[in-house]
Amino acid sequence: MLLNGYVNSGCRRQFVLDNDRQIIVHPWQNMTDIHWPIIVSSWDVSSNKLELRWHWYPPKSINDHNFMTQPTMDERGTTYLVSMPSAFSINSNGQTLWISELATNDEMRQFELISICLSVNLRARVMYAVIGSPLYHEGDSLYFISALNMDNGNVLKRYELNIDSKSKITPHCPILIGSDMFYFFWLTGEYPGLVPLKVSGVPQIKL
Repeated sequence: MLLNGYVNSGCRRQFVLDNDRQIIVHPWQNMTDIHWPIIVSSWDVSSNKLELRWHWYPPKSINDHNFMTQPTMDERGTTYLVSMPSAFSINSNGQTLWISELATNDEMRQFELISICLSVNLRARVMYAVIGSPLYHEGDSLYFISALNMDNGNVLKRYELNIDSKSKITPHCPILIGSDMFYFFWLTGEYPGLVPLKVSGVPQIKL
């Protein structure tokens, strides 16, 4: 079945489908608003006509931050996203289940932290959010991975990445191997110079 429909005025292409491939959840920015606020929307795509199910509006604390991870959905239809300084989950009816703070106000100001990506272990019910300073940030940088309980949003562990605070890196999403290890990799340096690839293996959280 081909789907063709105009869903919003935003510029983001990332979305997630539910297990039955009938529901889309899509974060986007409303460019008709001067502040370009982030909105998360859900659409029914079970027919050839797109039908809006709900809009979800993030908390005011992230209104000034337009970096948001790709959405992830579990078998219950719950969607998980990160936009600094918060991680949050939204149920299948568009209601907030939990919101968790991943960084302090001081860290946000000093390091201009952004959410980079999100990996999840659906069986273990643990999600891993990669957080760091953007390449355009001037001054010392900070990079870490937060592990969260997907059921209640509790931060289980914060993995501090031992990377020189003067370094500029391009982090990528962790690759999860079963429930034993995850592998985090990043590029160092900036184009057009040499950009070495580095990899670190870390044990996963056991609930």
